[in-house]
Amino acid sequence: LVAMGNMHIHIDLIAGLPYESYERFKQSFNEVYRLNAHQLQLGFLKLLSGAPMNELKQKHGYAFTAYPPYEILRNKYISYAEIQLLKEVEDVLEKVFNSNRFVLYLDKLEERFTSPFEMFRKIADYLKEKGLLFCGVSTKKLYDVLGDFAKETGADLSEALLQDFYLSENSEIPPDSLKSLTGLSKFT
Repeated sequence: LVAMGNMHIHIDLIAGLPYESYERFKQSFNEVYRLNAHQLQLGFLKLLSGAPMNELKQKHGYAFTAYPPYEILRNKYISYAEIQLLKEVEDVLEKVFNSNRFVLYLDKLEERFTSPFEMFRKIADYLKEKGLLFCGVSTKKLYDVLGDFAKETGADLSEALLQDFYLSENSEIPPDSLKSLTGLSKFT
């Protein structure tokens, strides 16, 4: 469907399903990411009133928030700490992948990691270290921060970031970290 190019493909992953551990979720994430959908939504299991999941709470050791939307906190297979790690990956996925601004950058960056999940996990760690996780970050600042992150992995992906900028932004003025490359034309 993606290869046909005539429709937008959006895939949802739900964390916290019965029997799915953190390790198994990582495998699912990697499998789905490699399908090259246009958007990948990472969601979390919610307990709906009257849903069959209510009958499974005890069996699977579920704990949910006490307020709507009654989102999973943990179960027998995935801990609270692991759910929080997935929430961090969700934040990065929204900022970086689902924005569709960093396509070339992510393709090149992924080569430096053993899996897509590991890449997003490391970006999350980096953003957390910089105080940029779970908060608004301007688009231009995100280009700068992702460039710095790539350099910390040993890669200079400035040209890929500049190309992504010109392909996705409605501006001729690149982020500060990419201004030295402005010899590249928007049309190359």
